[in-house]
Amino acid sequence: MPSPPFEQVALASRGILLRLLGRELSVNACRELKNALATAKYFSEIDASVFERLRRKYGFDVRKQYPNLLLLLYEEAARYYLSRAQVSEADADSLLTLEQALGIAPDKTKEVRIGLSERAFFPLVLNTAVSGRDTPSFELSLAKLASVFALTHLEALKVYESVARNMLGADERALGDQPTISPDKEAALLKKAHDLGIEWKADSSSETGFVRGRRNWDLLNAELVPVAVSIALTKAEQCIWSSSAERYENRKERVMTTYTGVTSRVKVMRGVYFRQGAVKTTPITKDVLREVDRGQFYLTTKRVIFAGKDQTISLKWENILEFYPHVDGVEIRRSSGKNLIFAYSGDHEDCALLMFRMMQANGSSTSSAIFQKKITNKI
Repeated sequence: MPSPPFEQVALASRGILLRLLGRELSVNACRELKNALATAKYFSEIDASVFERLRRKYGFDVRKQYPNLLLLLYEEAARYYLSRAQVSEADADSLLTLEQALGIAPDKTKEVRIGLSERAFFPLVLNTAVSGRDTPSFELSLAKLASVFALTHLEALKVYESVARNMLGADERALGDQPTISPDKEAALLKKAHDLGIEWKADSSSETGFVRGRRNWDLLNAELVPVAVSIALTKAEQCIWSSSAERYENRKERVMTTYTGVTSRVKVMRGVYFRQGAVKTTPITKDVLREVDRGQFYLTTKRVIFAGKDQTISLKWENILEFYPHVDGVEIRRSSGKNLIFAYSGDHEDCALLMFRMMQANGSSTSSAIFQKKITNKI
């Protein structure tokens, strides 16, 4: 009855030169060993006599010549057993017998088992995330896995913690990629880490996303923080964001384009040529974005204000139909008149989120898609 982990393989054919010399292909020594493992009823049948027979046929000791290939055979068997949902004690005994039969050092096989054991530890991590680590069932499950994989309690605990940290890391990255991070979401992740018995702190690569996500949530939900400004505001009106800014307008300008038809060049004398053909110059009109004013840009609880050197513009939130955020400014579509275009030096995400919040508070149906993806376009 063949052993489940292995299947027989065909031997490689010898070339003409090897046939003339009467030599066997050395790679076939490992293939014959694998075939012997595949046809053996128990791994214990692979004893010293099998390796002696291979030594006589190929002229070398397989265990000394190809220790890495023997380790690969062990890993192949380990993958087969450890890929099951439940690893039985019989499977663990088979691996131990194979280790002894192949003469592989125990520390080498332990590295293989630890590397392959994470899948078996995953259900324990999932259950612990629900029921907590301080339960008798956790210790019993950990002890069973340690026994199956021939690990010490400390080694099994390290594998468990590695799997748990990987799970938390995946949750952390998913949370850090979200545009907003509420206190409840972050508290849930902290609770999960506590239940798993893992000390968690966002790593440096995720912390930037967490800082931005927390701030975005505050901008949309927390109490607004007033900004002190020198302009006159109405009663109960507060300024919530301000930045120096430039106002732009699309201006129509005429530019000349030149079209040249089919031309030819005729030599008159040395160094002198005559060009003949059709050349036509055509004026066209195109929109060009030009700066028209400079000043200060304000968001208040009631309106958008631009206090420029040449003109002051005040626009109530209910008169804004839509706005288009840019990394360096914003374009505002209003209920009447041309779009207003401003470039500013302040944080564009803060401005976009506060504008969205104010429009929502004033009954606008502006889409929340403005902060569902990173803003990259420029004015």
